[in-house]
Amino acid sequence: MIFARNIKKRLVAVALTVAMAFAAFPAGTALANSKVSDQQYQNLCTYYDNATAFLVLYGDKIPADVYAALDTARNNAYPVFEDGDEYAFGIAISDLRMQLSVAQAALMNDPTRANGAPGAVMGTFDGINEGIGILTGDAAVNVAATYSSSRNLPIYMAKSRITGEFVDRIYRSVLGRSSDDAGRQYWVNGIENGTYNPANVVLTILNSQEFVGRNLNNEQYVTALYQAFLNRTPDSAGLANWVNALNNGASRQDIARGFASSAEWGLICEYYGL
Repeated sequence: MIFARNIKKRLVAVALTVAMAFAAFPAGTALANSKVSDQQYQNLCTYYDNATAFLVLYGDKIPADVYAALDTARNNAYPVFEDGDEYAFGIAISDLRMQLSVAQAALMNDPTRANGAPGAVMGTFDGINEGIGILTGDAAVNVAATYSSSRNLPIYMAKSRITGEFVDRIYRSVLGRSSDDAGRQYWVNGIENGTYNPANVVLTILNSQEFVGRNLNNEQYVTALYQAFLNRTPDSAGLANWVNALNNGASRQDIARGFASSAEWGLICEYYGL
């Protein structure tokens, strides 16, 4: 299953401090409730963001009743942040924890997991601390911060924001800049309505006048493909192999399509729930 495969891929730990986690909380939300301890507040934040991430990443892969139960627990937990006492926080945490474990069991088709604590969900700070081994630190932190800043939003809006983070990463990797609002929304809409799949987004941007106008040589072009599709700088052997292919007549689009069929690219798309 996807969740199990992702767990196996969490090989490289990304060190994050508690201070960084709190810095990503929406202004005026973190530690706004004086009735509970900082630790209890952080615990609810963790489970809430894990629930959001799970529904964004795997919501279409679990039964509708399981989805509804987890989404209800998430919705019931949000008002607790503002004025809940220790008892209310405990109930909200317990409910989210239980529904997350049931959802994970349904995803993995393993009923025994329904009685255990759920694993860290990819995309959240909890998941990053466990080690995701897929995105660079900055990109992973951006995704985690987006989940924590989406606590008051319905899941479909949170998912759109995460898709927007995907588009931003492609702009930075391919065009060397952040996306503009219009461009970002265009690609997000295209992915959501089925006009584009993630690979189409990258391939289309690679054909854009803006990218072509960068006049990259073959080595620079291959480096851009590594950053866009594999989220890393090229190793020397791989770089030499692809540059040699281009120098001997292979087309840039054929090389790009080869990157789009890689397992690493598939994992990055799964990370964003695409």
